[in-house]
Amino acid sequence: NVDRRKHVLSAYKIASCYYNLGEYSKLGVYLELGSKVLEILNEDSPQYIVFSSNLANFYSCVNDYSNAIKFCLRALDVCKTINGDNHPDYIRLLDNLSKYYNNIGNCFYHNLLRMPN
Repeated sequence: NVDRRKHVLSAYKIASCYYNLGEYSKLGVYLELGSKVLEILNEDSPQYIVFSSNLANFYSCVNDYSNAIKFCLRALDVCKTINGDNHPDYIRLLDNLSKYYNNIGNCFYHNLLRMPN
Protein backbone atom coordinates (compact mmCIF):
# COMPACT_ATOMS: atom_id res chain seq x y z
CA ASN A 1 0.00 0.00 0.00
CA VAL A 2 1.51 3.32 -1.12
CA ASP A 3 -0.17 5.36 1.65
CA ARG A 4 1.13 3.01 4.36
CA ARG A 5 4.63 3.21 2.90
CA LYS A 6 4.54 7.02 2.88
CA HIS A 7 3.23 7.09 6.47
CA VAL A 8 5.94 4.75 7.73
CA LEU A 9 8.73 6.58 5.89
CA SER A 10 7.46 9.90 7.26
CA ALA A 11 7.58 8.55 10.80
CA TYR A 12 11.13 7.39 10.23
CA LYS A 13 12.11 10.84 8.92
CA ILE A 14 10.58 12.48 12.01
CA ALA A 15 12.58 10.12 14.22
CA SER A 16 15.70 11.09 12.26
CA CYS A 17 15.01 14.77 12.90
CA TYR A 18 14.60 14.24 16.64
CA TYR A 19 17.77 12.16 16.66
CA ASN A 20 19.73 14.87 14.82
CA LEU A 21 18.39 17.51 17.21
CA GLY A 22 19.45 15.42 20.19
CA GLU A 23 15.86 15.18 21.44
CA TYR A 24 16.04 11.48 22.20
CA SER A 25 13.08 11.48 24.57
CA LYS A 26 10.80 12.16 21.58
CA LEU A 27 12.06 9.18 19.59
CA GLY A 28 9.94 6.53 21.31
CA VAL A 29 6.70 6.89 19.39
CA TYR A 30 8.49 6.98 16.07
CA LEU A 31 10.80 4.05 16.72
CA GLU A 32 7.95 1.57 16.54
CA LEU A 33 6.78 3.03 13.25
CA GLY A 34 10.35 3.33 12.01
CA SER A 35 10.93 -0.36 12.54
CA LYS A 36 8.05 -1.00 10.14
CA VAL A 37 10.20 0.56 7.41
CA LEU A 38 12.16 -2.67 7.42
CA GLU A 39 9.01 -4.62 6.62
CA ILE A 40 8.52 -2.70 3.37
CA LEU A 41 12.15 -2.68 2.21
CA ASN A 42 13.89 -5.38 0.24
CA GLU A 43 16.03 -7.19 2.80
CA ASP A 44 18.91 -7.50 0.34
CA SER A 45 19.29 -3.78 -0.30
CA PRO A 46 21.86 -1.29 0.96
CA GLN A 47 18.93 0.86 2.12
CA TYR A 48 17.92 -1.94 4.51
CA ILE A 49 21.40 -1.77 6.07
CA VAL A 50 21.12 2.00 6.54
CA PHE A 51 17.64 1.83 8.11
CA SER A 52 18.59 -1.04 10.45
CA SER A 53 21.78 0.68 11.51
CA ASN A 54 20.00 3.98 12.13
CA LEU A 55 17.32 2.25 14.19
CA ALA A 56 20.07 0.62 16.26
CA ASN A 57 21.56 4.08 16.89
CA PHE A 58 18.16 5.52 17.79
CA TYR A 59 17.54 2.74 20.30
CA SER A 60 20.99 3.15 21.82
CA CYS A 61 20.23 6.84 22.40
CA VAL A 62 17.29 5.89 24.59
CA ASN A 63 19.35 3.18 26.35
CA ASP A 64 17.37 0.32 24.82
CA TYR A 65 20.39 -1.80 24.02
CA SER A 66 18.53 -5.05 23.42
CA ASN A 67 16.76 -3.45 20.45
CA ALA A 68 19.95 -1.66 19.41
CA ILE A 69 21.70 -5.04 19.28
CA LYS A 70 18.79 -6.64 17.43
CA PHE A 71 18.77 -4.03 14.66
CA CYS A 72 22.55 -3.87 14.46
CA LEU A 73 22.71 -7.65 14.01
CA ARG A 74 20.16 -7.38 11.18
CA ALA A 75 22.26 -4.71 9.50
CA LEU A 76 25.43 -6.78 9.98
CA ASP A 77 23.88 -9.86 8.43
CA VAL A 78 22.68 -8.02 5.32
CA CYS A 79 25.89 -6.00 5.05
CA LYS A 80 28.01 -9.15 5.17
CA THR A 81 25.87 -10.75 2.47
CA ILE A 82 26.00 -7.72 0.17
CA ASN A 83 29.46 -6.27 0.88
CA GLY A 84 31.49 -8.97 2.62
CA ASP A 85 33.13 -8.84 6.02
CA ASN A 86 36.05 -6.61 4.98
CA HIS A 87 33.84 -3.71 3.90
CA PRO A 88 34.19 -0.49 5.96
CA ASP A 89 30.45 -0.44 6.70
CA TYR A 90 30.61 -3.97 8.09
CA ILE A 91 33.55 -3.05 10.31
CA ARG A 92 31.76 0.10 11.51
CA LEU A 93 28.69 -1.97 12.38
CA LEU A 94 30.87 -4.43 14.34
CA ASP A 95 32.32 -1.50 16.27
CA ASN A 96 28.82 -0.19 17.04
CA LEU A 97 27.71 -3.66 18.13
CA SER A 98 30.69 -3.95 20.47
CA LYS A 99 29.70 -0.63 22.07
CA TYR A 100 26.11 -1.80 22.59
CA TYR A 101 27.34 -4.98 24.27
CA ASN A 102 29.72 -2.94 26.41
CA ASN A 103 26.87 -0.67 27.48
CA ILE A 104 24.94 -3.66 28.84
CA GLY A 105 28.02 -4.86 30.67
CA ASN A 106 28.97 -7.66 28.31
CA CYS A 107 32.67 -6.89 27.98
CA PHE A 108 33.41 -10.32 26.50
CA TYR A 109 31.60 -9.47 23.25
CA HIS A 110 32.91 -5.91 23.39
CA ASN A 111 36.51 -7.13 23.50
CA LEU A 112 35.94 -9.99 21.06
CA LEU A 113 34.36 -7.75 18.43
CA ARG A 114 37.06 -5.10 18.75
CA MET A 115 40.01 -7.50 18.34
CA PRO A 116 41.84 -7.24 15.01
CA ASN A 117 41.99 -10.36 12.78
